Amino acid sequence: MLFFVKKPFCDQIKAGLKTIEIRAGKRYQNIGIGDKQSINGHFYVKVTSRRVFKTKTALFNFLKIRHKKAGFPSLAAAKRACSELYPDATGPYFAFYISMG
Repeated sequence: MLFFVKKPFCDQIKAGLKTIEIRAGKRYQNIGIGDKQSINGHFYVKVTSRRVFKTKTALFNFLKIRHKKAGFPSLAAAKRACSELYPDATGPYFAFYISMG
């Protein structure tokens, strides 16, 4: 599967700073541990772990202490981005731990 990622996040992934990729929707439910995902068609990351959340509230509780690993300077920034990217999403929400490879 191809993950489209904005340039600042792409750069963070390449640098090893962004190690959690957040996605919403059932289309991501078949991505498993060990799967490789293309980032913008330029390079691959490997899924090392995954978490599934039924609600945005559960996702945000997860991100309270992990927002920087997801590429956000604060939990508030993560909430804003999720609201912009997934305004109508009702879940499920996925947090994929990724590594270069």
